[in-house]
Amino acid sequence: MGNTAYDFTTDDKGEISVKGLDAGAYTVEETHTLPGYNTVPKFTFTITATGLNQNEGENTLTVTTSKNGSGLVTNSSSGGGTVTLTVKNKKGSGLPLTGLNGVTFTWIAGSAVLCIGVAHLIRSRKQAEESEQE
Repeated sequence: MGNTAYDFTTDDKGEISVKGLDAGAYTVEETHTLPGYNTVPKFTFTITATGLNQNEGENTLTVTTSKNGSGLVTNSSSGGGTVTLTVKNKKGSGLPLTGLNGVTFTWIAGSAVLCIGVAHLIRSRKQAEESEQE
């Protein structure tokens, strides 16, 4: 396919079928993410072929993924020159606590620190009064 970028759209099952890929490195980048799903980080997969000088059917295709694809991509070879990559797109959000959740957490943490400070102040004043009475 060369260095040309191609756009593919998944079917109703969320699948894309690409035929005729030669051995080499290919980069996958998700350009549109459905609402409620995390965007898959860009990753590279490499196709290597071994045993090409052997009888037909005895050659092997191997697919490896880059670090960004590990944990997201699994592959299986069904023989006959076909390799299936499965990309796991996860639901949810990878955003930090912001908005109401972030504000609530900040208020709780701030209140806890304030309570600890007030308790320490009361204790230290009590100890100072007791030492003055002696």
